[in-house]
Amino acid sequence: MSALNRNHKAPATPAIVFLVVVGALAVFFFGAFPAGEAAAGKRYEWTDAGTTLDRLTSLILGREVWTGAHTWAVLVWIGIPLLAVILFSAVLRLTGPKRREIDKAARFMGRGRQIEPLRKHSVKKKAKDLGVTGTLHPGILLARLVAGGERLYQSFEDTCVDIWGSRAGKSSTRAIPVILTAVGPVLATSNKPDLVNVCSKVRASVGKVWLFDPQGICGAREPKVFFNPLASVTTIEDARDVARIFEETTADADAKKDAFFNPAGLTLVTDLMFAAALAGRHMDQIFNWINRPNDDEPVQLLMEHGHASIAGRVKETQGLTEKTRGGVYKEAARMVQFLESAGLIQWITPGQGRIEFDPAQFVTSTETLFLLSQEGSGSAGPIIAALTKAVFDAGETEAARHSTGRLQVPLLAVLDEAANICRIRTLPDKYSHYGSKGILPMVLLQSYEQGEEVWGEYGMAKMWSAANVRIYGGNAVSRKFLGDLEQLVGEYVYRESETSYGANGATKSWRSHTESILSIADLASVPGDRMIILAGQSRATLARTLPWHKDRKLRRAVKDAGKGPKNRKPTVQVTARFAGAARVLKRKESL
Repeated sequence: MSALNRNHKAPATPAIVFLVVVGALAVFFFGAFPAGEAAAGKRYEWTDAGTTLDRLTSLILGREVWTGAHTWAVLVWIGIPLLAVILFSAVLRLTGPKRREIDKAARFMGRGRQIEPLRKHSVKKKAKDLGVTGTLHPGILLARLVAGGERLYQSFEDTCVDIWGSRAGKSSTRAIPVILTAVGPVLATSNKPDLVNVCSKVRASVGKVWLFDPQGICGAREPKVFFNPLASVTTIEDARDVARIFEETTADADAKKDAFFNPAGLTLVTDLMFAAALAGRHMDQIFNWINRPNDDEPVQLLMEHGHASIAGRVKETQGLTEKTRGGVYKEAARMVQFLESAGLIQWITPGQGRIEFDPAQFVTSTETLFLLSQEGSGSAGPIIAALTKAVFDAGETEAARHSTGRLQVPLLAVLDEAANICRIRTLPDKYSHYGSKGILPMVLLQSYEQGEEVWGEYGMAKMWSAANVRIYGGNAVSRKFLGDLEQLVGEYVYRESETSYGANGATKSWRSHTESILSIADLASVPGDRMIILAGQSRATLARTLPWHKDRKLRRAVKDAGKGPKNRKPTVQVTARFAGAARVLKRKESL
């Protein structure tokens, strides 16, 4: 039994009873009785008739007569305010936020000082300390507390992991509002066009909007931008980092790795990428070399740039027996199989009318980058992951340039469908310190197990623990995850009376018991307009979601975003307020 299905009898506290009694007496003493006296035609002067208390005493002792005027005064002074309170409560109940059964648990969960890091004044103070000013919100708006209606925020140095089941509303409730109100650069991944359709025009008012859509999810036919994965490769270590992303994003989770061919294939891709980068080539060249095992061009390029040892390694691989060499090249081909798509190649190579995306410039701007891909055949997932990692690396490099060790303008990364199209294996290792650098990833998953499939049991647990804010939005069915969540939400204490009968009669005693605030069944059935927030140094709390289409300012911003400057209302500038502040920060830095 949980807090939802136990009948809690919550008697009014003595303080509330005292206030109600005193208030009623005050209304009667200073309002109802003097009004009744006046209506009865008794005009007393304080000097000769005594105080109201004297006259009231006379009435009680029978020396005065209670008239109909006194009765009407009591009805008017007490009845009408009481009726007004009842009507106001009824209207509020009909028009206010709907109450859910799960809301019964709110009074046993975190509120007030128990969730201090999420409260507006705490987040506002932290934003001031971080030097982030001129924003629409003091932090990243999360939700509204059920117990009291207070708005809750994530600070500008908090990382976040969300678990939202299928069709639970994570886009409208979490991703879109966060993007619309972001203070600086935004990177957003998705496998659907909804983020772009809703947010792109609003974000265009504060900076350039980049759309990376190789699969045409938003109908993009000809690319206007391209990303060169080899642009940041200057050392063999850089090449290995990029090659490892391709290996991780193309690997079959159920396939068993070969102790020889998997590492050998990774090394071959690394060496070929390094050779291409040294010569100023692009990713299409890697695909050609792998499909021509006897081509000695990469060996020659490595030799020309003074990397004889790496050239020798490639030459040695080409000289293996036909069967062994075939196995190595087959593994390498698997890692870059996505390059066979002519449509994808356009997005990672130069061409007429295409602008090269520069991650280093992006992290210092107020621009927006939408990365779209779908899992399955033809997926651009490996490139999406490589581009995301390049932006994160550029953010770390830029943060290191400042004395604070963090970006002046926080970089927000909304990684929707991260487990499908943005598989960055090192993400859990980086999560613990990304926030301190001003890089704020928000990983949105459909289930906890989905994260375990990508990052492993240890990696997912590490990322879940390292996140400053953890959110559960319902529609999960994993007993293990919900069982752990049940323990994190905690228990409540209740008292039950027990009556025993003996020779001396009945004896009544009270015993204390503990139960889970929310059971596994309760957590599995969390409604779509509720979420559970677990933040560092806070108790688990229950909150109402804040979908963007129910926010008047955001709804107007999206509606008016396509209008010209003359027709756009000033109040719709949701993110533009930060643009001036960002320019001031840049000027200070240059000085």
